[in-house]
Amino acid sequence: RPFFGQILKGELAYVTGKYFAYKSTVDRNQDGYVDNYGEAQADHVRWALGLDFNVLKTEVSVGVMQWIIPRYDPGLIQPQYDTSYNLFIRKDLPERRAVFQLLGIYSQNMKEGYLRPRLTFTMTDRFQITGGMDLYAGQKSQTGVGTVNGDPTQVVAIVQRYRFFGNFNHNDRFVMEFKYNF
Repeated sequence: RPFFGQILKGELAYVTGKYFAYKSTVDRNQDGYVDNYGEAQADHVRWALGLDFNVLKTEVSVGVMQWIIPRYDPGLIQPQYDTSYNLFIRKDLPERRAVFQLLGIYSQNMKEGYLRPRLTFTMTDRFQITGGMDLYAGQKSQTGVGTVNGDPTQVVAIVQRYRFFGNFNHNDRFVMEFKYNF
């Protein structure tokens, strides 16, 4: 809805019976195996709030999104609250027949992010050239067990860590796109 000349948007969902994974250390009945085959069903709430506005002839969209598991089991991999923020910027550059776009996403819980700047030049009505980057930040996922000094006979438990963008850290890339419509 328009809100003082801006667009305020929101979303709310209640999801029943979603499957979540247990941490590999959850063995409450002490049978030597992860409980419930490593999964548990739980309801969760998802909500998002965003604001779109225009400043200095630039479109800006900011938002926050969160998952909440009301009846939380501390044995789950997923945290009870999972919050992320996003930013999208679009600026027309008519004197250059170009458009700049920037997408940014940051996960507060995982302390990881993604940044995607793009610059598109319209060469003709049918031909465009886009250049940009995909930039990732964060730690990689870490699961299973580790060894002491690489010795496979000395196995130790490690802190379990599950990530998304962090798995692509050190894999940033430049991208180039040539688009011809016919």
